[in-house]
Amino acid sequence: MEFPSIEFNKNKVTTTNCYKNIDLLSEINSKADNSKYSPKVEQTYGRLSFPDGNEYPYSFASIALSMDGKMAYPERPEGPLVAISNRLNPDGALTDFYILNFLRAYSDIIIQGSNTLKAEEDLWNVVFDKDLVEERIKYLGKKTEHPGTVIITLDGTDIPLDHQLFSQNKLPLCIFTTTRGAEYLEAKGNGKFKHVLNLVEGNSDIGVKMKVILKEVSNIIPVISADKGNATDLKLFMKSLKLGGVNQAIVESPTITWLLMKEKIMNEYFLTHTSVFIGGQLSPGWNMPFSYDNHPHAEILQINNHKSSFIYTRQAIKYDK
Repeated sequence: MEFPSIEFNKNKVTTTNCYKNIDLLSEINSKADNSKYSPKVEQTYGRLSFPDGNEYPYSFASIALSMDGKMAYPERPEGPLVAISNRLNPDGALTDFYILNFLRAYSDIIIQGSNTLKAEEDLWNVVFDKDLVEERIKYLGKKTEHPGTVIITLDGTDIPLDHQLFSQNKLPLCIFTTTRGAEYLEAKGNGKFKHVLNLVEGNSDIGVKMKVILKEVSNIIPVISADKGNATDLKLFMKSLKLGGVNQAIVESPTITWLLMKEKIMNEYFLTHTSVFIGGQLSPGWNMPFSYDNHPHAEILQINNHKSSFIYTRQAIKYDK
């Protein structure tokens, strides 16, 4: 199948580097295989390599924010519109999408939430840049042209069951939820979903099972569950991803990003700051505030800009011990 693609012309998506945290970048790079990097990314953004992670995959998020810190327009919640609505600099908006694409190219898995599916009916979880698809195999050591996808939901009731992702049957896809969520999806999903694995801490064959699930391409969507009280056990799930061979993961859901930060296992945040103002309440973590006594910090690793209307930051997330 020919997946959708977009041309990211180097002349349009190349940014200017303003700042690098040399010491912290060197510390991160010392834990990475620096022979695995994308030449196109090096030419347009800067040389980039990621560690594999230890107990959990090395995870990073990417999001565009307005100058007042909002991630979506109230009447149009599609994430890409925040950058696209900057009419001063269309190439800067294209560059924001390019950053998302090169982070996908570096990733083994894409992690999304149900709100993304509801906001983007025509969503495709692929690397849109054909150059990056080629470099993903040739230079980054990935085995497939595109990463797989995991959709995370608390109970399944918020997932649009007729979304086109569940019918494409071309890319690996699974769902992570609670046991009640798995039961709901099996009962209401018209045979599209099957509960195949309930994660239990210490189970010795989790890695073997996860490797099979994460590679599966089928018209039946596998569902994985793990409970922690009334919620999902995100730490156990992330640990199972690592056991299943996932070394790098891109998290494309602000809610899941925030929850992983709460669990202190999110590693980096790529933030695009676009010079528009939105207002309203739609900002990351708006309903899950951290406290004054216990909150994550960020150390800026790199700042790039595109003309006078886009700033792109790479940040390492730091946690109180």
